[in-house]
Amino acid sequence: MRLAITGASGFFGPHIVGEALRREHEVLAVGRRSIPARLGVFEGKRFSYSAGVDVAAFDQLLKAVEQFRPQVIIHAAAGGVSRSAPSSAYDALSSNVLAGAEVARTARHLESAVIWIGSAFEYEPTDQLISESQPTASTSAYGLAKNLAWQACMALSGAVPRLTLRPFQLYGPGEDAARFTMAALLAPLGRAANQFGDGSLVRDFVYATDAAEAVILGAEKLASDSSLSGEVVNVASGTGTSLAEMANIAAVAAGQPDFHFQFAGAPLGAGYNPKRLVGDGARIHRLLGWKPRTSIADGMRQTLEWALASATT
Repeated sequence: MRLAITGASGFFGPHIVGEALRREHEVLAVGRRSIPARLGVFEGKRFSYSAGVDVAAFDQLLKAVEQFRPQVIIHAAAGGVSRSAPSSAYDALSSNVLAGAEVARTARHLESAVIWIGSAFEYEPTDQLISESQPTASTSAYGLAKNLAWQACMALSGAVPRLTLRPFQLYGPGEDAARFTMAALLAPLGRAANQFGDGSLVRDFVYATDAAEAVILGAEKLASDSSLSGEVVNVASGTGTSLAEMANIAAVAAGQPDFHFQFAGAPLGAGYNPKRLVGDGARIHRLLGWKPRTSIADGMRQTLEWALASATT
């Protein structure tokens, strides 16, 4: 199957590319930047990369993918703002919503199906297990931008088959050093500051390679079963782990089990960091047969191995 993947130069995109190639699909990756080293290892007859593409510009996106004629467009790009930089609300809203509209326009033009990669941060915060019926009422710039972009794509995609996946807290190789899990792995080795926020926050951590498997399973099933069109599914384990617990697992992975992490307990920011964010994974198991494969201990160990290897190359 021919898959076009946006956001391929980010954190999650290369995991999706790797899983697609492992399952012997043909991949065209699209990104703003030149091909990153993590994608360079895939260069070959079933993989190509188109650089300098603004997904929010229809002409650029269509030009990049038109000759490839993807059967499925996997939209993993998220532009304008990261969860760690909620102040750039204008950039987040404008770039993401426009990208959603142009992905829909491109998919209609090429008659491609769409796998939309959303975010658990779209949901209204709650202390309960979050199912797909939970309202999407985020108060964060990131969650709001992702949800409005999704609405734009769904409204404009017409009869194009589309499946929405909302991953919970992704972690794994390729993470930025400023993200919590990477910082927690590196702090015991003296390679990151031992300064963390509220250790009592609870998240549903999903290893990025496992989540990528869910994405490709969704693409395969959507291409053969149109009854999946319109479904929204969480990519979630159903298990919550506090940041303090995650840090202790990181210390063990780093070979420093007695390391003492400094948690400041900073106040939550206007719903941006909900106290608990744990997803119900029943629907994705029922529809796609997916469950996470990788334990947090194994995932953190593999992430640290990647980080140390990357630092020496």
